[in-house]
Amino acid sequence: MYYDNEDDYFERWRQHASILYRNVIAAAVLYSLAFVGGIAVCIFAFTKLRGHNGCAVSWLKASCILFTLYCVLELITSAIAAPLEHEEAQYYGRGYANIDNDGLENLSWAQAYLSTIGEWLHAIAKAVICITIVAACATSDRVGRGLRACSAVSYVVGALAFALATATFGLMLRRFYLVTHNVEYYQLNPLLVAYLYSYLALACLLAAAAIFTTVVSMSVVSKSMHTPAHSKSAKLVVFSGVLMLLSTLFRLAWLVRYAFIAPAEFGTPAYLTVLEVILDAWPMLGALALLFLSAQGWGDKSSKQYTGTVA
Repeated sequence: MYYDNEDDYFERWRQHASILYRNVIAAAVLYSLAFVGGIAVCIFAFTKLRGHNGCAVSWLKASCILFTLYCVLELITSAIAAPLEHEEAQYYGRGYANIDNDGLENLSWAQAYLSTIGEWLHAIAKAVICITIVAACATSDRVGRGLRACSAVSYVVGALAFALATATFGLMLRRFYLVTHNVEYYQLNPLLVAYLYSYLALACLLAAAAIFTTVVSMSVVSKSMHTPAHSKSAKLVVFSGVLMLLSTLFRLAWLVRYAFIAPAEFGTPAYLTVLEVILDAWPMLGALALLFLSAQGWGDKSSKQYTGTVA
């Protein structure tokens, strides 16, 4: 966009920071609700499923812990970002590096590091939830070779997601480190490009994993229609896969739109701060809650048969 003078540019930046400030506060409230929900599911998983042994229950507990930690970091990040955006709006949109107050600059870097670590936990949590869904489908005593192969594939995809997420966000942390050591920004462009394409590969991998788990769970539920009680538990697993599909596709869509097709002038639009919680974090919480409800029968030998077999 073309501006007649510098004042118009700063005024536009100030307006964006002011809107972002309000959206960050709303996001902090939504993350706090997600955190409470994550704590609740985590407590229920460790107390109500205490006598339930098995791989699926273990993965479910790990998913709850990772999601709760992700919500904690995002809540702290939002709490730090709100005063920074307010300060930026007050100073007509001057960037964090231009703020004279050393305390605010240190806060901005703390927010950047915490946000990156939170994104890493977010990606790992999604991968582990997908593994949990496939593991839930494989709780039957008579598991076919198809489900065994699907379980192996889910573990491989999870390992790839962990490695790619670590490499992706490691690139961003390395970029932060170099910036704080006075390396010129133009020298960091290759690192930023590598980060964006690595992040895109990670988002595509997680979306493919969500599609895979949804297809597997739907195949299982189609074979359990003759046992209504078992079919109900299987449907809960399917719905959790659908929620994970919504979460991963939303993240992939906005990444492609605002990082590759048409980058926004001042970063991503402010409303995405709230929309990210509603369409990304909350579906993950919903998937965990549905998996917990389905897990009530995972430890019961008679109810394990609901999963059927996948040829």
